[in-house]
Amino acid sequence: MSHTETSKEIGLDLAHCSCCQGCVEINPDIFEWDDNNDMPHLLKDKATEEELQEIMACCPKDCIYLLE
Repeated sequence: MSHTETSKEIGLDLAHCSCCQGCVEINPDIFEWDDNNDMPHLLKDKATEEELQEIMACCPKDCIYLLE
């Protein structure tokens, strides 16, 4: 039996972002670097916790989260 996790809206707190670009390196299918603003940008607005688990744990400022 397969378990499919529900996608939730991604929250991105750019006010506290350290611009480390880790989110882009770890999840290039979800995050992209915006050279104009020098900040990360979401390529899609929903993801599962599994898709974001690694970057949520690695983000130095806890800027990435899932909305309930």
